[in-house]
Amino acid sequence: MKYRVCIIAIIAVLIAGAAMGADLTVEKWSGDLSVPVDPFAADGLTGDPENSYAWSMAEFGGYIYAGTNRNYLRQILETAGASGLTDLMDAMFPIKIDAKAKIYRKPSDGSGDWELFYESPMVDITLDGNPMSVILDNGYRGMEVWNNSLYIVTYSFFSSPYSRLLRLSDPQGTGADLEEVLRVENTGGSGLRELVIFNDSLLVGTEDLKMFRSTSPPEQGPVVTPIAMVTVLTPIGINIPCTTADLGGKTGWTLAGNASTFPGITASPGWSGIWDNVVFNGFLYTSIADPTNGFSLFKTDGTPSGVDDLWVWTPVVAKIADNPEAKYPQGLGNTQNTAVTMVEFKGNVYAGSFSSWNDILQGLIRGTPDP
Repeated sequence: MKYRVCIIAIIAVLIAGAAMGADLTVEKWSGDLSVPVDPFAADGLTGDPENSYAWSMAEFGGYIYAGTNRNYLRQILETAGASGLTDLMDAMFPIKIDAKAKIYRKPSDGSGDWELFYESPMVDITLDGNPMSVILDNGYRGMEVWNNSLYIVTYSFFSSPYSRLLRLSDPQGTGADLEEVLRVENTGGSGLRELVIFNDSLLVGTEDLKMFRSTSPPEQGPVVTPIAMVTVLTPIGINIPCTTADLGGKTGWTLAGNASTFPGITASPGWSGIWDNVVFNGFLYTSIADPTNGFSLFKTDGTPSGVDDLWVWTPVVAKIADNPEAKYPQGLGNTQNTAVTMVEFKGNVYAGSFSSWNDILQGLIRGTPDP
């Protein structure tokens, strides 16, 4: 089966009535507007098959914003050592032409076309004494509206020296009006992860188990000119260079959590760290990916721990040896349950697992993925 066409289908779902089973109206907002969607029809939001999928979305200032990643599975396979399988990848994925991540927007009333709002800049780094330029943003993985501004999380991948948080304060602004309000060094190919609003705070987690918190409009402080350093990582038993940089200070940010508040986690570059958040019944629930032991889940109501600005975090799903009060073991007893993504709906929280990632990637790299 060929997977040459990558699809982004932006769908507006309008539910009439609160009860389950009410009439459901679906409108497709990109490409061929007919429904049901043809999974093999070219879409890519603007007819661009390198837009793998919409990784983040938000409504702000009369627009719907969609952040994409680019040719994502091909990018992962090439980085993981499958570059020798070019013919196979050409048959499965779009030809690699433009890897800069992009943000698009469209009027939220459905009128007009999708327009390119912003695309990743290049950043100059020094690698082994040699100057070079790399793509800064390999994806836009999270969006939230907070205090009348739109906040956007960027994805670094392994070649970019840092991940950042962007802010748009002008509802009618352009991409030129985006400002950086946080940078974190790339310690494992991912950087910053999902945003969440809780207790009048904006919080964002990282791959190295930091939970940054801001209660007022934050700022990125003076930044040291990025000087690239290469750390060799082995996320799936393959050596992968990871570019990092010294980023300088930050203002308006404190740490609500760090590795000491989430014990029992085994880090794996590119695949671990704070994964997702959901607010439910007065608590913030935070899931943490761990491809060795299975995911963990902690909750907090924002109670100060008495240590710096850290909060008290209670384990729900965790390594029992390090968290005896946890109700369930990591991965709910299945180490292949690497991570979970959560959503609240009608008084319940639903969680979907990300499982068997290592087997899937190894199969794809060999060119013989399991059916």
